[in-house]
Amino acid sequence: MRALIADGVFPGVEAILRPLVNDLDLDLTIAAAREDARARLPEVQLLILKNFALDAADIATAHGLRGVQKLGLLTDSVDAKTLDRRGIPLRTLRLPSAVAVADHTLALILALSRQFVAGRLAMSLPSTVQAIRTDERHFAYNWAGLSTSALAGKSLGLIGFGEVAVEVARRARAFGMRVRYTKRVPLPAATERRFGVRFMPFESLLNQSDIVSVHVPHTSETERLIGAGQLASMKPGALLINTARGAIVDETALIDSLNSGHLGGAGLDVFTVEPLPRDSPLLTAPRTVLSPHVAGAGSGALAEAIASCLRRWQRILLGQR
Repeated sequence: MRALIADGVFPGVEAILRPLVNDLDLDLTIAAAREDARARLPEVQLLILKNFALDAADIATAHGLRGVQKLGLLTDSVDAKTLDRRGIPLRTLRLPSAVAVADHTLALILALSRQFVAGRLAMSLPSTVQAIRTDERHFAYNWAGLSTSALAGKSLGLIGFGEVAVEVARRARAFGMRVRYTKRVPLPAATERRFGVRFMPFESLLNQSDIVSVHVPHTSETERLIGAGQLASMKPGALLINTARGAIVDETALIDSLNSGHLGGAGLDVFTVEPLPRDSPLLTAPRTVLSPHVAGAGSGALAEAIASCLRRWQRILLGQR
């Protein structure tokens, strides 16, 4: 079987992937660029893609194509109707890193909403509340006087809607949240219904969301996308979560908003400089939950997921002969 990974892979993935599939009767090519991938389409039976846009013209050149594996759940970049007319199956894969980052995003939201950090600190400090022995009817509820809130009914605004945001939306809806998103080109209505989300313009999303979570890549256009003006436009007491890239948020403006009391809190896994310098004001800013860029699943998880897909496809395609 000839298989092509059209998008290339992260640097550590290929070195892990190839030994995992050595036992397969497989001619695996990893294209370095889109042009390289398109040139190889006529000779492949299995196409694996993530961001590669597969249109009708591409499919027409792929004379021997017998299966397409999408890395991720979003298939808007693939001409699924043409594949279906040709009888070529299209399968999706939940990306391990997207799942892991989404888990971490929800953990940051919960940590802030339920005041985990402040609660742990309160447990270590003297209390003026009279201690009692508890039972079913007698207890000292919220003896630390923390202000916590449930997620049900809250509005979550996602900046960007790629694979991580898809997974965040699934989790947020399970908590009863209303999920909105913003991106350059809105999703098709059918995709919005599939994931239970609704488009909002960027400015409206900022000033109407109880929680804003960043899920766009770091480019020249998105650097400091969230600055002083954007933070000021957010609801008083709103939360900001960033598990994307540090420089998308202006950290100086973020610290000012936290110190002023306007922003209700910030959950950050990524920073403009990593490791975060020991003298960073973020370390002493109020109402923050910080983690050392650990949200992802790592190269090994993706390599193993692709290897599992390749084994499954080989069984399917061999069975079709």
